[in-house]
Amino acid sequence: MDIFRASIEELAGDVNRQIERVRETYGKLGDVESTAHSADGMISVTVGANGQVRDIQRDLAWNPGLVHAREETAAREGLQARAAP
Repeated sequence: MDIFRASIEELAGDVNRQIERVRETYGKLGDVESTAHSADGMISVTVGANGQVRDIQRDLAWNPGLVHAREETAAREGLQARAAP
């Protein structure tokens, strides 16, 4: 009977260790994230394991000429829209 009890206790220990590993792994899933960048590299979005948005970045500093040109175009179009009858 002692051998049977020892086997059961060993199996119970194995199960408890597996449960703890599953808990640790599940806890680490919350740390998983992925970042995607727009084709022009100006926008990046980071999402978590469940798809929740964690961060959105707009990187305009790498090409100030492009930003300046886009701002000028937007301002010109805004002025033209206001001036139109």
